[in-house]
Amino acid sequence: MRYKNVLFDLDGTLTDPAEGITNALMHAQRRLGRAVSPREELFVFIGPPLIETFMSEWGLTRAEADQALVYYREHFGTKGLFENVPYAGIGDCLAQLKAAGLRLYVATSKPEPLSLRILEHFDLLPYFEAVAGSTMDEQRTKKGEVIAYALETYGLDPAETVLVGDRKPRGT
Repeated sequence: MRYKNVLFDLDGTLTDPAEGITNALMHAQRRLGRAVSPREELFVFIGPPLIETFMSEWGLTRAEADQALVYYREHFGTKGLFENVPYAGIGDCLAQLKAAGLRLYVATSKPEPLSLRILEHFDLLPYFEAVAGSTMDEQRTKKGEVIAYALETYGLDPAETVLVGDRKPRGT
C-alpha cells in the first residue's frame, strides 16, 4: 500500500531548534536561581515534554516544573521560537512531496500555537494541511497522544499514514 499522509515532527525534523530551546532553558535556570548549564547538557530537553524533563533532569517537583515552564516560555515565546533554523532543502522536499499528491501534517509535542508561529515565520506553513500539537496548558504532550489526535481529528487512516522524525518513543 502506498502512503497518502505524512506526519512530520517539528523539532529536529523540519527545523533545528537547539539554540532557541537551550537559550530558553538557560533563561529559566537564571530565573529559578540555578546555575546555568552548558548548552550541550540541555540538548536532552529537545523533543520530550518539558514538564517531565524538568522533573527528571533537574529534580524539580511538579510545582517547580510548572514555574520553570513559565520562565522557559518568557524567553521561548518571544525570542526562542525564532532562534532556530529550517534544515537545508526542507522547503524543496516538502514542495516535492506535496506535488506528488501526499497530504502533509505536523505532529509535534510542542504547543500548537507556538508551532504555527514557527512554521509561519519560516514560510513552511503553506505545505501543511494542519498542525497537531500539545496545548498551552500541557495537555496532549506525549507523542502517542498527538498522533492519535491527528489521526482522529483529520480522519487519517493509520495504514495510509507515516511519521517522519522523532528520536525515540517516550511516554507513548
